[in-house]
Amino acid sequence: KKRANNPPPPPQLQNPQGQFDLEHLLSTHNTEQLIQHLIKEDSPTSLAATGWLYYQQQRYKKALHYFRQAARQQSAEGVLGLSVLYRQGQAVKQSVSRADRFLQKAHLYRKKQQGEKITQLEAYYHP
Repeated sequence: KKRANNPPPPPQLQNPQGQFDLEHLLSTHNTEQLIQHLIKEDSPTSLAATGWLYYQQQRYKKALHYFRQAARQQSAEGVLGLSVLYRQGQAVKQSVSRADRFLQKAHLYRKKQQGEKITQLEAYYHP
């Protein structure tokens, strides 16, 4: 008898503490398959995760596209991605003031979502 090909379970976008965990995603999933799954899911968190995956691949225009989509849905991770791109001048004209405004907005969204400030991603991308 042949076994049915069951699709892999959907990726967990957050760790047990409820935080977005990009490093865990990258360590447990094939990047291209993960991106395809996340694009289909079309949630604010999955859009932001897609942006971060493209960012890791240095595909900054693609990252910008998904960060903007996530930010429109008030995703703290998406807005933080915009902050990083503006701070570094990647796919956009560098602007520290815009980066700081996006970072403040990301803090506001995070507070609304989880009652805490961004820690993991902020520490990773904002020295």
